[in-house]
Amino acid sequence: MPPTPQPSARPRNVRIIVAGFIGNVLEWYDFAIYGFFAATLGRLFFPADDPATSLIASFGAFAVGFVMRPLGAILFGHIGDRWGRRRMMIVSVLSMAFATCAIGLLPTDAQIGPAAAVILVVLRMVQGLSVGGEYIGSGVFLSESAPAGRRGLFASFATGGLFAGLLIGTAVGVLVSTLMSDDDIAAWGWRIPFWAGLLLGAIALFSRLKIDEPERPEAPAKLPAAEAFRHHGGTILHATAIDIVLAANFYVTTIFVPGWLIRNVDISRALSLEINALAIVLSIAAGFPAAILSDKIGRRPVLLATAVLFAIAFYPMYVLIASGDTAQVTVALCVLGLLNGAYAFVVPGTFAEMFPWRVRATSANLSHNLSMAALGGTGPMIATWIVAETGGLVAVGIYLAALAIVSVIACWFLRPSPDAGPGRQSASHR
Repeated sequence: MPPTPQPSARPRNVRIIVAGFIGNVLEWYDFAIYGFFAATLGRLFFPADDPATSLIASFGAFAVGFVMRPLGAILFGHIGDRWGRRRMMIVSVLSMAFATCAIGLLPTDAQIGPAAAVILVVLRMVQGLSVGGEYIGSGVFLSESAPAGRRGLFASFATGGLFAGLLIGTAVGVLVSTLMSDDDIAAWGWRIPFWAGLLLGAIALFSRLKIDEPERPEAPAKLPAAEAFRHHGGTILHATAIDIVLAANFYVTTIFVPGWLIRNVDISRALSLEINALAIVLSIAAGFPAAILSDKIGRRPVLLATAVLFAIAFYPMYVLIASGDTAQVTVALCVLGLLNGAYAFVVPGTFAEMFPWRVRATSANLSHNLSMAALGGTGPMIATWIVAETGGLVAVGIYLAALAIVSVIACWFLRPSPDAGPGRQSASHR
């Protein structure tokens, strides 16, 4: 008898990729629109005589979400390691959709007083918990579900969703800024982008209900966080150091810089967001080829080369940004966008390979979110302070270059990928 035809793996792979991709679209769409409307939110929820004070307070609420991210990494990592990656991904997307929609419904300081700011901060905390388990958690799921030799590529779709969310958020910001006056945006227009998050949440939930749980190669840890800290604490710190350049650059360049351009040079809100959108597109264009390359030659050489380029490029690129010239600003943000994509798309697959299955979701999530809590969420606030103290933007580039050197050192000591290169297509991923 002829052999029974085996069903194609392509539909399964598509479902897996979509499920890992779409949740990150929602998570990072929200972070994009919050950052882009930070000045408006500052005036509405943190009113002050000095606009800079309101802005810093708004970025402070932005940072609170990042402070919660390590706790979210432990919470959702526990769910993922103990009860399954699929359940972790479903709960994280539900919590983010709820908080995003709730922000769009929130009364302002003028309507209910200081309670508005308190509720906003609480909702930001819920979002921070959610993101703490989403980005790297979905990268772990994608990596474990991928065919051998393609784990870097599959895991990179988590980052692809991240950048797509930023791109959609940017597009919405441009659309709102183009069609509405500043007064209308402050009155009610800022709410529309947050309400739109509910649709993304519904799509993400539906896609994740359609996937299967990856195979469990061994018994799960009873207390994943305790086991992770006890046996893999050094590796967690190592991964955190690898992530530092990404954490520091990402939110300064994509959140702080567009706002700085709008406030300080003759660049409109819409044009600033359009330049940012172009940089995000270039990040995606560079990211997937970098992930594919990492499957062929390993994660270490790709990350190390990109980290070195970051360290070299930060200062001159921020000189160009500080010039205020539209062409120079565009070149600088596009260069940083290319580097951002080449680095960020390789990180999820790298982190998935650094830890054993029993504590992988917890350890990988913690590594990423410790760096984000320390340097990501605080990035716009630190950059605002640096500019206020020095009177210029160039010092921010020096600050970022110094942090990039830390990641260069960490990438140097990264072990070769176990599932990359000829003759190293392992069948297991423990």
